[in-house]
Amino acid sequence: MNKSDFFTADAVKPHFTYDDYCESADMIASHLGDFRPEVLLVLGSGLGFLGDRVEARTCVSYADIPHFRASTAPGHEGRFVFGELRGKRVAVMQGRMHCYEGYTMEDAAYACRVIRLLGAKTMIVTNAAGAGGITGTIAFDVTAADESDLPDDGEKNYVGSVDQLDGSDITATFAADDSGIANKESDVSVGFDTSKFEAPGIYYYHLTERDPGIHGLTATTATYLLKVRVVNDNTSDPDGATFKIDYATLTSLDDNTKSDLITNTYTTHGLTVTKALAGDWADYTDHFIFTLEITDPDADPGRMASVTVQTTSAAGVTSGAEVKPFTNGKVSFSETIRGGDVIKVTGLPTGAAYTITESGLDAEKYTTAWTLDGETLSTERALPTQTVGAADTALTVTNTRSSIAPTGLLLDAAPYGAMLALAAGSGLVFFRKRRRED
Repeated sequence: MNKSDFFTADAVKPHFTYDDYCESADMIASHLGDFRPEVLLVLGSGLGFLGDRVEARTCVSYADIPHFRASTAPGHEGRFVFGELRGKRVAVMQGRMHCYEGYTMEDAAYACRVIRLLGAKTMIVTNAAGAGGITGTIAFDVTAADESDLPDDGEKNYVGSVDQLDGSDITATFAADDSGIANKESDVSVGFDTSKFEAPGIYYYHLTERDPGIHGLTATTATYLLKVRVVNDNTSDPDGATFKIDYATLTSLDDNTKSDLITNTYTTHGLTVTKALAGDWADYTDHFIFTLEITDPDADPGRMASVTVQTTSAAGVTSGAEVKPFTNGKVSFSETIRGGDVIKVTGLPTGAAYTITESGLDAEKYTTAWTLDGETLSTERALPTQTVGAADTALTVTNTRSSIAPTGLLLDAAPYGAMLALAAGSGLVFFRKRRRED
């Protein structure tokens, strides 16, 4: 690969030089020996666990690579993992650089160009586009089955032992939104030490899910029967001591259904804020700035990923959905609206805390009242901290501006009363004219 593959003659002068890219690539190569990647796999939120599935891996932190940018998004580990995955030599990015972190497009593309210099010709990019919600890990426990779980079918059936496990954590990493688990096929690997098996046969275990303790995420309470078939490693000349796992199945003991899918549901709620105006001097061209700050209910700075925000105008025009990412367990953003506009925030789990502050020069002309289900919560411009409940929330903030009636005009002619009443309905005003006589 040469310099012309990076830059063209008429391109805007780049921030990085070709030598910068080469210096980064050389540093990485110094850790890899003869290994060179074929595929670059860029992992989005919730898929970082794939890097741990790479075999014979070598890890290189972004922080150690010259000219590299740091990955600051929640759930992005910030390192390369090099090795083999499903027979392919891969470079896996556990975390990447985003423009919303303040980086330029050149910054975001830097890593891809460096890995191209190392030989990769294929790039696979994943992301949790618009998923919002949370990222996290669900853990499982495997224990010995009961004797009653073993079928009386004449096969070599055994109650499994926890000693046969290899001691590795049994987990699934996920990214979730309000429609469920975004990465619906996240693998759960149960590792076994095959040297602990004494004979071929079918071994039975119980698998249960630990309560993740995450707001909005429903834990699976079912107990599953894990059936593991163990066979001789060398079928042509078995030695009676070396075994391998042939296959495994999973059956729910609750309803006796066989399935390798364990489903968790993530439930979130919406927050709707409607701007209402009142008073004879209320002006629908006035602008108001709403600033919302939302805090992760689990006080985990890396768990909440984002919320989604949309605005609908008084005329019924709805904006495109904007994903607002969390940083260190919080997200803060502002929206400028007018009377009759509506802001809707989705992806809020029960227990999330939020505050709303109204500001702007126009807002100072009005009094403020925050109401929920007809109850006044506050008459200040800053709404005190609220907590998301177990249902959608619909707030109304009413701004009132009334004129002060002027004085000094005397409309005291009774005969003109009916005329004045009529005029008021037509938008006209009559004044009494008195003729002076000398």
